[in-house]
Amino acid sequence: MRHPMDETDELFTSSSESGTESSPEPDLEPIIPTEQSIPGTAADAALRAMSFTPDLSDEKSGEEKQGQQEEESEEEKNEEEEDEEEEDEEEEDEEEEDEEEERGLGAEEDWEDEKVEKLLGKVDCTWHKVEKDEFDCSCPIHDNSYLCKLSGPLDEGIESRLVNPIITFTERAEALRNAEVGHRRRLPEFLYRTTHESSGTLCSRISEHNHSRHRENEALKLRKRNAFQAMGKVRPRRDLTRMRIERHLIWNQKRDLSSWISVFDDLAPAEKRADFHSNKSAIVAHRVSIAKIKTAGLVAATISADCITRRNVTIKKPQPFLGLPLVIDVTQSATTKRRVHMPIYVNEETIPTDRSPIHLDQMLKKPGAEIWVSTTQLENSDVMRQPRRHGRNVRVIGMPGQEYEWLTLGHIKESRIEYMMPYDGEMLHVRRGPKTVFSRHSHDDWVWDWDLNKGAWVQDKVLFALAKEQDQKEKSSRIQTLTNVTSQGPSLHRKKRRISRKAKQAANDQDQPNKKSKVGNGGPEQAAEVGNQKIEFRIIRPYYKPLSSSYLSIDSAGRVTFQEDHQLDIV
Repeated sequence: MRHPMDETDELFTSSSESGTESSPEPDLEPIIPTEQSIPGTAADAALRAMSFTPDLSDEKSGEEKQGQQEEESEEEKNEEEEDEEEEDEEEEDEEEEDEEEERGLGAEEDWEDEKVEKLLGKVDCTWHKVEKDEFDCSCPIHDNSYLCKLSGPLDEGIESRLVNPIITFTERAEALRNAEVGHRRRLPEFLYRTTHESSGTLCSRISEHNHSRHRENEALKLRKRNAFQAMGKVRPRRDLTRMRIERHLIWNQKRDLSSWISVFDDLAPAEKRADFHSNKSAIVAHRVSIAKIKTAGLVAATISADCITRRNVTIKKPQPFLGLPLVIDVTQSATTKRRVHMPIYVNEETIPTDRSPIHLDQMLKKPGAEIWVSTTQLENSDVMRQPRRHGRNVRVIGMPGQEYEWLTLGHIKESRIEYMMPYDGEMLHVRRGPKTVFSRHSHDDWVWDWDLNKGAWVQDKVLFALAKEQDQKEKSSRIQTLTNVTSQGPSLHRKKRRISRKAKQAANDQDQPNKKSKVGNGGPEQAAEVGNQKIEFRIIRPYYKPLSSSYLSIDSAGRVTFQEDHQLDIV
């Protein structure tokens, strides 16, 4: 016997397909689970039978629910996989950062000696011997460096790379730079770095949400244990050349980011730069500070290497075509190789114990690797005799105002920061004082926290309001004092005191106590009024012998009583 559901299914399908009445098969009696007979057509009977059968929609909804659950489980699995991938990426980034920290600045594996020579020019390029105070021309269109200087600026590109760079530590030049000259080392004890929220160098005191450069490029990341970090990628073989150093010294150049960081060897130029950024720059900075950097542990060294330079110069050249004066661009190239010696300072922990020469890549792989350069020492080295651009005013290294500037490659470690000093827009606060330092030009509530990370700007509404109120009270009191002084008028300041003759005479007598003066016929009373000092009289009689008992007595008022007029001398 068949199940009643089978019969209802057959009835439903037949009625829906043919649209006519259908009767059950003769040999099979339909079994319908109803108490009463079902009148009407077979289709009605089928519909009524379906009302007593199990609900198929529940099965369909269950299938849908299962599908939804499967989809949700798949989505959860995908999310978990994405989270795991993100965690793996973060772990990989941390591992890469740790590896970078372990190997210091890092060596350029892509820039090996042979690859550099093949990329920039032929290996058998000619050597250029450069004499003292003479520039190497290596120009594809001029034979003399003076012709390059006299010509105007041209469309040119210069690329340089170092080949086989070796660092030495025991030469005579290094010994002179390590020695003290006149109780002053060529390497100062402290260096100073000026920074602000819009600076072109990443800083650990400025978060990525408040740094404009971070917002423009989200891929920038400040590595661990770095207080300052350059935005450009460090490539030592490329960066340790004249062209890259001059690129860094050119301000406001957005393309081709620099991998150098500027510092100063004195606090005065750093404070001057802070005032410029706060009050005179086109982009007014609101959170300016100066970092005091220690130079302990740096020793003098020299990089000796072959520098391969490829120079491309594009000029306008007339090319007549069909009688028309056409001008086309012609690019001429020249590749040269020269020997350079660059004075630098490196970390003492990264050099061999016996101070033997070491390859640049080997030193940079060591943890704590650093390279510091002085622009003054570069000016006196043969780095300045490398190829220069066309034009008169193209010299950048050694320009006025750069005698106090130093450069470091890539980063400044947090361990070298002594402390930070805030510049509030009017003055530099060298040390902690009783007052709260706040940003005077900022509309936000920025105050200086001396204890946070050796000094940093933080937002605090309460401290900012209190400090600003106290500053306004002090300013108002100073203005009131100046108003009281100036309200009296200038006549009181210029009014002369009138001094009587008696006072002048008394002053003269006090200045010259041994002065003798003749008293006329006024008598002893006039003589007693000459001064307030003790006066002795000698009476001269008209006869030979003076009176033995002739004395003058002076009362408390300083007047002398005598009856006769005599000639008196004041002794």
